[in-house]
Amino acid sequence: MKTSITFKVSSKEKQQISHAADSEQITVSDYIRQAIMNKLNALDENKVASNDSLTNVLQHQIETKDQQIEKLQRALDQSQQLQAISQKTIESKQLKLDEYHRPKPLIARLKAVFVAE
Repeated sequence: MKTSITFKVSSKEKQQISHAADSEQITVSDYIRQAIMNKLNALDENKVASNDSLTNVLQHQIETKDQQIEKLQRALDQSQQLQAISQKTIESKQLKLDEYHRPKPLIARLKAVFVAE
């Protein structure tokens, strides 16, 4: 179902539209309809291009975040390895300290006093 739209233009604009329609051998109504549809299609294409651009920006951000997550994961792994090494060192020192404070047999104490190392 077709409906009509009425709008006002200056006499110069009406002449230009009529001349353009005549040069394309179509009615003024068809010429204006095509002009409006061309404009709407261009807007739709701009929206698609804008969405593509936004998609590219978001894709780049995701890639950047993935790289940051990977770096943080490596840093966490290194931290856990250092903590494990530190824990082993602490346990080793604690064992040595416990051994040092453990009462020594009489022979070992006499050796420590009378025998030079």
